[in-house]
Amino acid sequence: MIADLLDSGLYEIENKTPANEDNPLEKLRLRYLPVASECPKCKSSNFIKKTASTRTIIDVLGNQPIEITVVKQRYKCSCGKTFTLKDDTDYPDRMHITKETSDKLGTMILGDADLSITQAGEMFGVGRTTASKALHQKIKELADQTFSVAPCVKISYIPFYFTNKERCAIAGIDRFGTAFLLDIIDEYSEERLSRFFPKTDSFKNDISVSFCKLDSTVTQAIRTHNSADVGIVHRCVSDYIEKAREKVGDALYAEKYDVLADLERVMFSQPSVQFGLIFSDWKAALSSEVRDALSSFIETVNTFFQECTVTTMHPKKDTSFKKLREIITKFRKDRTNFDTMVFRLLYANKTAMSTPNGPHIWNSINSMMAPVTGGMSEFGVDIDALYEEILKS
Repeated sequence: MIADLLDSGLYEIENKTPANEDNPLEKLRLRYLPVASECPKCKSSNFIKKTASTRTIIDVLGNQPIEITVVKQRYKCSCGKTFTLKDDTDYPDRMHITKETSDKLGTMILGDADLSITQAGEMFGVGRTTASKALHQKIKELADQTFSVAPCVKISYIPFYFTNKERCAIAGIDRFGTAFLLDIIDEYSEERLSRFFPKTDSFKNDISVSFCKLDSTVTQAIRTHNSADVGIVHRCVSDYIEKAREKVGDALYAEKYDVLADLERVMFSQPSVQFGLIFSDWKAALSSEVRDALSSFIETVNTFFQECTVTTMHPKKDTSFKKLREIITKFRKDRTNFDTMVFRLLYANKTAMSTPNGPHIWNSINSMMAPVTGGMSEFGVDIDALYEEILKS
């Protein structure tokens, strides 16, 4: 837009400041030249000049972002109307960054895997809040436009902690054994997961097992949506066992440690479908004192079992989902913003771009601050390919 504005002859350049270490963008200050002849409300010429009006917009000039400040004279009419002159060269009201600039911002984020949305925003003179809001909105837009995910025979709702909150990565395995990242939810809860369930409607009767953590509420929600067996994500059992041991110095710490270590050893050395029987036998062998000390842990597992007709465990040596955890760990160690990580793993990567949904994702990323119409079906990002791209490139 700035090129058309400069060509209009309606503005003069008051000041031009080149980019430097303190100011990443070149700055251009323009004064609007036309002078008011009448009030736009009452058509009177009885008005006085007030202080100048200024607004700042981030635009693109010569393929580089530039900060434009437009200065216009304000007037106050005897009828009470305060106004500035307007014409077709004006930037739209409330615009702070042009579409051309947001498109370039999106392309830059996509092209540089190490560039965060905040860093890209700083390069364009856009504040962290503005950049983060644009990114969050884009993630929501793409999620809302995804009406189905890749058909899978097994789905895992994998809990993980990121920025001090329990999140959920949703992954699946199709009938050929390929593992897909299907979604990342900002909160591991029945309400948030229930928004995802409809995206599996086209194949929900083909799902053999849905793995989740030891949470009876989530388990019930999963079973309400489909009739698949419900299993436990392997790592969650170890997490609960570790929590049940409590602190060293507890009166029964040694006894609890031994029986829980025995449960873990037997549990992970037997076929995964035997978990329910193994736990029942282990519980029956406990002394009443130790059973009372572990009552909270036992109740958690028992409540989970009440929601399951068949209980199995997520395979301990599932390499694809291990790779997914490694990818997430990398972003956590790099102190990456949660929305930035979600954006990178689900959309802003070559693996996602190579899918049939790639053109839609590309258009959406290249219009960071403008909605893109359309939808995506059978969405999924190959975890093995994503691992190679992010951790091995």
